Amino acid sequence: MNKPNTKKVAHKLHSRH
Repeated sequence: MNKPNTKKVAHKLHSRH
């Protein structure tokens, strides 16, 4: 989880919740 893409994915995961 050290890639800059993880930040974008985290936003999507948070949006789902």
